[in-house]
Amino acid sequence: MSDPAVSHHLRILKKGGIFESRRDGKEVYYTLADTIQAKMLHRTIDALFEITCPTG
Repeated sequence: MSDPAVSHHLRILKKGGIFESRRDGKEVYYTLADTIQAKMLHRTIDALFEITCPTG
């Protein structure tokens, strides 16, 4: 994915309360926000990684 596309997606997630950002010169650093939405997303991703495929 191109840099502009990644920036666009991160901006949308920031606007939705999932990420927070801080600028250091030209660089922008993103972290997971301390919001209900971000915590729910984190729990959902954790649960997805615990799912195992059935063996057959």
